[in-house]
Amino acid sequence: MVLVLGAFAAAAGVRLMTGTVSWRVALATVAAVLGLVAIVSSGWSHARNILTQRGIDAKTTAAERRASVGQRFGAREDILRVVDEQIPRRAKVLLICPNCSAELGQWITYRLTPRRFTDGPEGAEWIFTYDSTPEKGDVEEDDLVDPRTIAPGFEIARLR
Repeated sequence: MVLVLGAFAAAAGVRLMTGTVSWRVALATVAAVLGLVAIVSSGWSHARNILTQRGIDAKTTAAERRASVGQRFGAREDILRVVDEQIPRRAKVLLICPNCSAELGQWITYRLTPRRFTDGPEGAEWIFTYDSTPEKGDVEEDDLVDPRTIAPGFEIARLR
């Protein structure tokens, strides 16, 4: 309320100083000046923050920036990097991760796009166990072709 009254008072001052300006023009002038002041006063700090962040980003690699996002969810980016290199990009993948939080599961599937993920072994061409075993995803050892252990609990394999 005080700001509105202040704007009207400033508009009245503009009218008095110019003598012939209508209320509409006086209010528009005051609003434009106040808007310009607001943009200039906050714009500098926003621009400085953007430039500071850009300088930080320029010192890191794309892989480091991607890993920093995954770390929020506890993702093993070293494992995801290997999986990304070894599973074909157009493959249908079954992710077996019973201990994953919803956020971690979403991050893994996002991180490994454009691969399509299935809900079960039917239709999957590959499996990826994340801190788990194939049995927890209803996959038998006999169904695995060329299983590769990346680290204990982290395994990829083609499915028969």
